[in-house]
Amino acid sequence: MAAYLVVDTDWKDTDGETRAAFGRAAQPVIAAHGGKFLTPPGTNAEPLEGDWQPPIVTIIEFPDVESAKRLWNSPEFRAAAEIRRATNAVFKIVLVDGAPADRSTAAS
Repeated sequence: MAAYLVVDTDWKDTDGETRAAFGRAAQPVIAAHGGKFLTPPGTNAEPLEGDWQPPIVTIIEFPDVESAKRLWNSPEFRAAAEIRRATNAVFKIVLVDGAPADRSTAAS
């Protein structure tokens, strides 16, 4: 069953070159672990309800939870993440299970 990383990103005052360096390092590793971007990296979010005001939301689909966790724990992704962790950017990331292919069996 598919799984999704949902990433709420606030780059704060991080310069464009550092942001690009993170993308160049992270995107090939994400793809190598089966990740597919469902939203373009850097997509602005439009809040419709509630107090969640993410500047940027990125959704990445993986074949399953295990693939997403392998990415997260891989040395290559950890090295890419250090690029952004060296800044004052704030990333909030959750891993979400996808619905079963037969949605009639999905829990409510």
